[in-house]
Amino acid sequence: MKKIKHFKRIIRKKGFLKNVLTVATGTALAQFITMVFSLFITRIYGPEQYGILGVFTSLAVVLMPVVALSYPIAIVLPQKNSEVKKIIKLSFYSIILISTLTFLLLLLFGDWFRNITNTELLGSFLLLIPLIMFFDGLLQIVQQTVIRKKYFKAKATVAVQQSIITNGSSTLIGLFKPYGIVLILVSVFGKAIYAFSLALRVTNLKNLKRFFKYFFNFNDIEEVSKVRKKYNDFPRFRAPQVLINGLSESLPIIILSSFYGPAASGFYVLGKKILEVPTQLIGNAVGDVFYPRIAEGANRKERIDKLLIKSNLVLALVGIVPFGTIILIGPELFSLIYGESWYTAGEYARWLSVWIYFMLLTRPTIKALPVIGAQKFHLSFTVVSIIIRATALIMGVYLLNDDVIAVALYSVAGSFLYLYLCIITIVKTKVYIKNK
Repeated sequence: MKKIKHFKRIIRKKGFLKNVLTVATGTALAQFITMVFSLFITRIYGPEQYGILGVFTSLAVVLMPVVALSYPIAIVLPQKNSEVKKIIKLSFYSIILISTLTFLLLLLFGDWFRNITNTELLGSFLLLIPLIMFFDGLLQIVQQTVIRKKYFKAKATVAVQQSIITNGSSTLIGLFKPYGIVLILVSVFGKAIYAFSLALRVTNLKNLKRFFKYFFNFNDIEEVSKVRKKYNDFPRFRAPQVLINGLSESLPIIILSSFYGPAASGFYVLGKKILEVPTQLIGNAVGDVFYPRIAEGANRKERIDKLLIKSNLVLALVGIVPFGTIILIGPELFSLIYGESWYTAGEYARWLSVWIYFMLLTRPTIKALPVIGAQKFHLSFTVVSIIIRATALIMGVYLLNDDVIAVALYSVAGSFLYLYLCIITIVKTKVYIKNK
């Protein structure tokens, strides 16, 4: 009996590693393509035009995660597929409601919003935010469905295709129209292509049409309402958490652009984008595979705290080389690869490396929180986090009047916060196991 259990554990571990490698390989290729194209895109558009995309993205990133009220994250959790369908329908209704409401608010108060956020340079293209929110919401549903069904090969393939389409389009169009607005349009419609391409990878067009018809069938509205009540911790705790976290991460772009111009936000966007390569390559791969694995482990009453600790240690070792390199020679590398005009981006990246290294460590941590029912804690942590990080950033800008120091203070504060989150989550996971 012990041998059989040991054999099953080996199979599960091999499956876990295989899935991680599948996602990581696809992500690596997609990121490699992005890196190659970035050599041309940064030279074609320059820091200021790149900064316009950064300002648009910083606003969209705050709102995109909450367009479905975080219901898609719950898709992985139920044991019954019938319940999953209800969660998907609930997510779709939320997407329509929130994106439409956002469009109406921007239509009515767009000028006022542009004035207070100092984003007049976006003009009427601010109204594209609800559209990218809608497409991102659909993508959230599809991605979580893919994770639940463990179609990691399809996810990896589409990631590569998406990288080619968006980067190729930005480069080709930029040769004739090197404006930031081109980057914005490619970003919006690239999101739509990504969502539908991934959906078609996991189902055929006929089934996809049938599924969309299901959304407008209200016969099971009472059952959908029951599911809404069952998973109400997602809109109550997780949605505000991702909203505040998105605001926290977008804050540097908005503030840097307001005080130092769009070029400063361009430096920040490029620095963060390059540093997120190892995070997306390894961290997201581990996180996507870890989420259904830890959910299954919790249902089987396994020692999921050990799996969490091992994942954290592996990511800590993997991140030392890439982030350590940027810390040592970041400015020189950026000016060599992207040109002298991007030297400051390397200065930003040097400090951002410290923060994003600890962000990498918390990928499995954040995936574990909904499984152990700690979303209220996650929300509280995020509220405190934005206050501390915003204070650090404002000190650098207002008191010291130095953009590099502002980024440094923001990054160091974020590093300590992520380390604290990692430790506390491990403790909470141990308590969860004891009480289960």
